[in-house]
Amino acid sequence: MGAAERSQASTGRRAPWLLGGALLLLLILAALVRWRYIQTISLYVDEFTTLWAASWVQKLGVPRMPSGVLYTRGLLSSYVEALFLTFFGDSYTVGRLPSLLFGLATLVALFGVGRRLWNGRVGLLAAAALTLLPEAIIWSGRARFYAQLQFFALLAVWAAFEAVARKETGNFDAEAQRRKGTQREKGLSLRSSASPRLGVKRMDAEAQRRKGSQREKGLSLRSSASPRLGVKISSSGIDAGEERRWLWLFALFFLLSLFSQEQTILL
Repeated sequence: MGAAERSQASTGRRAPWLLGGALLLLLILAALVRWRYIQTISLYVDEFTTLWAASWVQKLGVPRMPSGVLYTRGLLSSYVEALFLTFFGDSYTVGRLPSLLFGLATLVALFGVGRRLWNGRVGLLAAAALTLLPEAIIWSGRARFYAQLQFFALLAVWAAFEAVARKETGNFDAEAQRRKGTQREKGLSLRSSASPRLGVKRMDAEAQRRKGSQREKGLSLRSSASPRLGVKISSSGIDAGEERRWLWLFALFFLLSLFSQEQTILL
């Protein structure tokens, strides 16, 4: 192994540690900036509404105001706030802690998305930008539902992209396999016109191909009746169970973001 190869291998081994260390520094910086906002900036007018709704969740189990109106803006956030206020004390600082934690979790999730879809440097750059974004600092320091909505919306978009990407990759692989099979059949047909023996081999190859196709179709039908089989899609080689899992994750994160938004449309 040459010097250049040894240097590249050493850099590859250090890369995860460097990325992890850089992400940790970003998280510390983000936590310090947001914590300073929590400690020094007074409550915004809308925060009183969120904390009031959380107090009614503690009393009644639902964020129902004295007027009888159910407060559905950031419905999930009201319950998260009530949980923190119950276990860690009834104070404004405690009421702001969920937003801080969701803001930091969003940084980690954004880094993970960037690293998975592109590379670690892209994920680190995106996390650094969100760390210093003034709006992100504000919403991670207020007792509101925007940091929570941002976190679940990011995960929902990621899960949807992963599911669609697997489906598109499967369609591309299926088309490539079909074209490859067509070209092979054309080659066998041309050779069989010059040699009868090759024609017999072509017929045998065609029979084997059809037999294999029928077997894969049978496995696909059985897998639809029994999810435990986990059979891959026959022509594409893409795991149908994995695509289904991403779709379920998308549904979960979409519902969580739906109940974390400005106005819950289901209520």
